[in-house]
This record gives sequence, structure tokens and C-alpha cells, in this order.
Amino acid sequence: MASIKALRSIADEYREGKVIGKGTYGTVHLCAHNSTPHEQTLVIKKIDLARMKRKEIADLVKEAKLLGMFNHPNIVRLRDYFSTPDMLCIVQEFCSAKDLAYEVKVMKKTQKLFPEDVIWTWFLQISAAVKHIHDRKILHRDIKTANIFLDRPDPNSWPVCRLGDFGISKGACVRHGVEPSGCSTGGPNAFGDGALSTPTHPSPLRPYLLAPLNPDPATALERTEALARSHVGTPYYMSPELCDNKPYSYKSDVWSVGVVLYELATLRQPFGV
Repeated sequence: MASIKALRSIADEYREGKVIGKGTYGTVHLCAHNSTPHEQTLVIKKIDLARMKRKEIADLVKEAKLLGMFNHPNIVRLRDYFSTPDMLCIVQEFCSAKDLAYEVKVMKKTQKLFPEDVIWTWFLQISAAVKHIHDRKILHRDIKTANIFLDRPDPNSWPVCRLGDFGISKGACVRHGVEPSGCSTGGPNAFGDGALSTPTHPSPLRPYLLAPLNPDPATALERTEALARSHVGTPYYMSPELCDNKPYSYKSDVWSVGVVLYELATLRQPFGV
């Protein structure tokens, strides 16, 4: 069984490039694995654990575990995650064309609409990503244009959508770990096939790395019809049942996809001010 990697420093496996984002708890850098000397096609999120609350750390580890379950061309792919003595590091593929929220702002400034064929292409890509996570009994719960990232493999065409930001997702009850589909960086997988083992250095991440993905069976989505009750999400994209704090299911994600489709077609949210 492979163990959760615990590195002395990031430089043990990765070369960091320029900073492309900053937040309250850390930074996001372009990076490359040491086995690929030239291209920097990955990003690494470096999170300072000392400045975070326990629930925030748990949410980050959960997001990494969830991303490790997905292997789909329209979902941001996790490549690796590991701990250092004072940081959690999440390595993902780099989406070079920002996100749909940025594209909407650009089109608003130019006072142009997206071509209809582009809207339909993006809608199909987003829908395929949502079906992939729902098939694995996962609710995203915060689908919006800012969480749909864009990659441009062909500089002469419109970018490809990749769904990301699973920090508040809710999923099926998984006993100590997740299936490691597609999260290898060329070395051993960051995930084990059963219980996640303890890091080799003393780490504040230990209770989170060993925790089940969703330890509360009362909120587990053990069937596709299961309902949840937590109140989360971004208001403009939330379904009516979420706004009313009523039980909700996969249909709430579908509602949010519909709001995104409306926004792509009109450059405004249907229920915005």
C-alpha cells in the first residue's frame, strides 16, 4: 500500500516557477516535476497550516481526496498531494486560460456575445463533468463560472472547460481513502488502496489524512436519491431548495449548470441585481 507522501521540502520532487495567485493562507505557483526538466504545466497550491482552522484544513484535504477520484477531460486533474512539516501542497494540472467568469467579464467589456456553438460546446463539457461526479455519488454544491476553469490546448480555438474547486463538495461514505484514478506524477501514487497511512514526519495533517472522506453516515450519499441538508454554495447559482434551506440532491447541481448556461448566453445571471 502506498503512503501519503511527506517531503522535507517541495524541492525534493518539484521545481517552483512564478507566483500566479495569492490568498490568506498561501500561494499558488507554476511548477514542474523534476522528471520533466522543461515544461511547467502544473500548479502547486502551498497552504500554510499554522494559519488555518481545523475545519479549513479538513476541507482542503477532502478536496484533494475528491479530486483523486476523478479522471475526466473536463475536470481539473489532481496530480499529487503531500505534506511538509508546515504545509499542505496540492499539485494540479495548469488551466492556462483562467476561468469562465473572466471570459464573461471580457465579453461584457467588448459588448459582444459568445458564439452559439461555443456556448453549446461549453455546456456539453460542463454537463459531462457533472455527470462524471454524480456517477460517483458526489455533489459539487458550488458550480459557478468562477469554478469552471479554462485550458487552451490549441491557441487558435476556444478554450476547453474543466470543472474545479471541490472544497465544499459532499460525497459517498468512503472508508479511509479513495480510488487513486489518474493521480500519479510518475512516481508512486499519493493514495493507498485502503486506509491512508501515516506520514513519515510528525505532521498536523495526520488526523485529516487518516479521516474518512465523509465520516458522518447520516449525510453520506449512499444512494443517488439521497438528500442533504447543509446550506452551502454561491447565492446567485443556488437552487430554490437550497435558498429555502430544504433537502436537496443532485438536481441542485443541475440547476446551477442551468444558471451558468443562462449567463453564457446573456452575460448576466438570471437572478442577479
